[in-house]
Amino acid sequence: MEDCFARPENAVAVESHAPSMSELVRDYDWSTTPLGPARDWPDSLRATVRILLTSRFPMWMAWGPDLTVLYNDAYARVTLGKKHPWALGKPATEVWSEIWTDIGPRIARVLDTGEASWDETLFLILERSGYPEETYHTFSYSPLSGSSGRIEGMLCVVMEGTGLGLWVSKGILDKHHATIKVRSKPGLGTAFRILLPVDTTTP
Repeated sequence: MEDCFARPENAVAVESHAPSMSELVRDYDWSTTPLGPARDWPDSLRATVRILLTSRFPMWMAWGPDLTVLYNDAYARVTLGKKHPWALGKPATEVWSEIWTDIGPRIARVLDTGEASWDETLFLILERSGYPEETYHTFSYSPLSGSSGRIEGMLCVVMEGTGLGLWVSKGILDKHHATIKVRSKPGLGTAFRILLPVDTTTP
């Protein structure tokens, strides 16, 4: 079971003196969660956790009836902020309660249909630094199957951006007295609508 918690080569912990996620996952008392003791995890869960922990790209996953959360060093460093390490082993609905109305339907659709989702530069207000923070995320939710073939959870691979493109676009539109509207639909992504005023002075 130890190889399940292997740490990627040259991995960087959230802080130089902080334990790696491999160590935190290894030492966590999983018997207090619906996942049960790590020694009893199915091979499908163990394999996914190993992929998660050895990746250098930000990832998190949710497994089981409560969508219990696990994540890697990159995700802790880039996205979680003060939610780390509290978020480990918690239900996803608690970890991301402030954005659950946005991501909950997306996750539910993946679990129900078995089809992966995709969102590009999705605007989300996170509470990870002690205050509401405007953030933009490009990510995919992929279904995770258990040993029986039934979908048991989901894996998220995510890249966080700055929204700089939208900021620049808004600056240009403001000069032309235009407006930009953003609309997001679960499972369908985000749509941007630009409204330009009609110049009635030009013959």
